[in-house]
Amino acid sequence: MEIKFLVICIEKQLRKIPFSDISYIEAAKSGINIFLQNGKEVNAKIKMGCLLGNLPSLDFKRVNETFVVAVESIDAIMNGKVIINKKEFFLTSVYENEVIRAFRNKVRMQFLAYMQALELEKFSRLNAV
Repeated sequence: MEIKFLVICIEKQLRKIPFSDISYIEAAKSGINIFLQNGKEVNAKIKMGCLLGNLPSLDFKRVNETFVVAVESIDAIMNGKVIINKKEFFLTSVYENEVIRAFRNKVRMQFLAYMQALELEKFSRLNAV
C-alpha cells in the first residue's frame, strides 16, 4: 500500500499533509517550513534529514542544502535554477542530474497522457461517424 501523505507533528498535534499539496520544503534554524500549493506555509520542528526519509524519493528532490521540491511543482529548469511559481531555487551540481532526470520523466509522462487523450478523442470521433 502506497502512503500518499506526510504525518508530522505541528504545534503538539499530529497533522496529515497530502504529498500532492506540498510545493517545496525549506530547512530553517528551528526546523522546516513546508510551502503548500494553496500558498499556505506550515512550520514544524523536525530536521530536514529526518523528513527526507518520509518523502517518496521519486516525487521529491533536494535541489540544494536548504530546499527540497516536489517534482510535480517544477515549472522549469534553466541556468542552474529550478523554477516553481516564479520562485527560483539554486540547483547545486550535487543534485542537478537527479532533478533534471525526474523533471524529464514528469514531462514525458504528461506528454504521453496528452497523446493518449488525443488518440481516444480521435477514435471516438471515428466511431461516431
